[in-house]
Amino acid sequence: MKKTLFLLLSFFSAAALAQTCEQVDNELYKGLREMVRFSQFGEEPDEDKLAVSTQKFMSELKNYLLETDSLSCDFNRSAPDELLVISSADKKVLAFSWDNQTGGTMRDYDAVIQFIDKSGKLSLKELDGIDYIENIFTTELNNQTYYWLISYSISDSQTRGSGATLYQINERGFVPVDLIKTKKLTSQIGFSYSLLDGDHVQSNRHFRYDNQTKTLSFPVVIATDENLIGKVTDKRIEYRFDGQYFVRVKN
Repeated sequence: MKKTLFLLLSFFSAAALAQTCEQVDNELYKGLREMVRFSQFGEEPDEDKLAVSTQKFMSELKNYLLETDSLSCDFNRSAPDELLVISSADKKVLAFSWDNQTGGTMRDYDAVIQFIDKSGKLSLKELDGIDYIENIFTTELNNQTYYWLISYSISDSQTRGSGATLYQINERGFVPVDLIKTKKLTSQIGFSYSLLDGDHVQSNRHFRYDNQTKTLSFPVVIATDENLIGKVTDKRIEYRFDGQYFVRVKN
């Protein structure tokens, strides 16, 4: 099985190098449909076929994202389906994330970051165990560019989560930076909540970033007897850059 998988991936990797945006987009769309079909909830559940489809999709995508042609590809067919593509404001970072169909009520996602490194070359960073990336905030701090990657997770039928991780492109690549001051310095912060509150959850659940004041905010979530997971409220928590770190604003 391993030898067969290796040969298949080698073939798909070589083929992707010679393909156009439209051709790759069509192959990615087929790969996404295959993963759905072979998943436990699909028409033809098969763990082995799902494993091959997952690896094939990742290989095709990563190989194409190292080609300059990919920068102008809008992924018209695959992106509206299961592939979420998010760009930073300066176009130097693109996040590709998708449901790999290996989860149950708790969904599992894969993500690849395409970025232009310090030498001007296209590079990739695969994010392990990440949720899907739903937004990127670009910000300038002390004359350096940073990127907030905003993620979204599905833990079960009722529980959702959201996280913000701060990254920078430097000589080591696309790396997280510990500039958030909580009980310790960290690169990420997040919260989880329940869907029980319906529309109100959707209206206030998102991370926001104010580039003028350099402030990241997210909702206050409170557990109640009726909602033990956590209820999204109208209040928000703010972390503002003080010239050195993002520190919590007292309110």
